[in-house]
Amino acid sequence: MRYGIRNSLRYSFKLDRVSNSLVACAVVGIGLWLMFSFQLGLSGALFIVAAQSIAGINAHNLPINRLAIASKVSCIYLLVVLMGIYSRNSLLYVSLAMVLLAYLFSFLKQYYPINWPDIVIPAAALFLMSHIAHEYWSCVLYTFLGCLLGISVEILVVLGLMKYGKRYVPMKPLATNEKSRNDKSPILGLKEANRRYALEMSFLLIASGVLMHFIPFPHSYWAPLTIIMVVQVGNQGAFRRISQRILGTLVGCSLGALILHCSTHVIYFVLAIIVCVYFWQYYIRQNYMVGSAFVTAFVLILLGMDKGNPIYLAMERLSFSTLGGLMALGSSWIFATQRRVS
Repeated sequence: MRYGIRNSLRYSFKLDRVSNSLVACAVVGIGLWLMFSFQLGLSGALFIVAAQSIAGINAHNLPINRLAIASKVSCIYLLVVLMGIYSRNSLLYVSLAMVLLAYLFSFLKQYYPINWPDIVIPAAALFLMSHIAHEYWSCVLYTFLGCLLGISVEILVVLGLMKYGKRYVPMKPLATNEKSRNDKSPILGLKEANRRYALEMSFLLIASGVLMHFIPFPHSYWAPLTIIMVVQVGNQGAFRRISQRILGTLVGCSLGALILHCSTHVIYFVLAIIVCVYFWQYYIRQNYMVGSAFVTAFVLILLGMDKGNPIYLAMERLSFSTLGGLMALGSSWIFATQRRVS
């Protein structure tokens, strides 16, 4: 034991990239084993997304705070799954759910500025998958079980870090009495930049939700999911992020379709998914295009193992990802022009 447990409670800890990627692989491996053992179908995908994302929130914080964040995020995931279930049969409910989702993401962006992308993207995926799922309460059940697995893994990670990890003195917030010149009084608890983000995201999600409601494709939810991934960088970086996203999606679709076409045994699919998860977690913050390629291949293999035509699934993924990127690009231009005029 490198440090005493009681003494370590006063310090914050953080996994390095390799360790965090290995934890994600371990959680996904457990999830895949359970998914195939009990034939969970789409509910298994919900289980894996929830477990991996909870265990993958690599917060640089005190041990008790890390576990508190994991518990709070679990509640958020269950909430968005319920929103997805109850909004599936009405265009009005879909629109209201999209607005609530946009403002929820804005609050997460404000109060979890470091880890909010790690929370928002899985939350969006859980909402959209539960929205199209045929099983109602199994979505809630397997999301809950996935969160439970993620919290269990996070407890083990915290104990390991407290024993052997590198300690950091917690950073104290800067004390200042001066407000930024552009920081106006918050409305509904949101700062001006996050309020703009919520409005733009609401507009885009409602538009993509209407498309989901009327377009009869099973994976049309990739359009709003791409929007959420792209708009998080802000309008100035939207074009660059969209280009990286589309190129990464193209490479990932090609890789995933090739694996699905060349292999028929489940064990090869599982190994390919674990490798993709590792490189996705390793590269997503350092090289977005490479990370997008591996997460696309991961999703394509996961969803395409029981499908008959992987090429069709790849084209569907690429088409709706491109559509979502173009919608985000158009919105960034409109909102940027409006701000210059005002």
